[in-house]
Amino acid sequence: MDISELVASVRDAQIWTPDKLLDAYGSSAAFAADLAGTNDKKSNAYKAALRNVQRWRQGTRRPNKATQEKLNQLGKKRFAPKGKGVTLDGFIRVNGSGKPRKRAININLNDEEWQQMQEQALNDDVDGFMDTLAEAYGVESIEMEEGDAELNE
Repeated sequence: MDISELVASVRDAQIWTPDKLLDAYGSSAAFAADLAGTNDKKSNAYKAALRNVQRWRQGTRRPNKATQEKLNQLGKKRFAPKGKGVTLDGFIRVNGSGKPRKRAININLNDEEWQQMQEQALNDDVDGFMDTLAEAYGVESIEMEEGDAELNE
């Protein structure tokens, strides 16, 4: 994937619709159990969560803003990639000088850099995304004219 596809991938991992979560969980029951915070199928919390999941699935209701935020947190916690680094493999120019040359670089990310990259991806800020990668790599700038980018967990 290229850089814009990597940014889109990181962005999409931040937004979890009920349908996307249902696909990830594989069943309404598992989704409802995590949403309710209990596996006790007789509890009111589980029953309410299961009813909501069924309504979302049928399309008769949509989650409100607070619930959507809870779904996003649930999806990120359970299913989103946990970025530990990025591998760039292609024609790369470092610090804006010279001709791009064929190389592969591995960039390790700390938690703060990963959070910053997620925010930039949500805003489709490709330049900021690349600036964060450059900072994590310890250089002024990184430009990739052609090649592949991959998220490492």
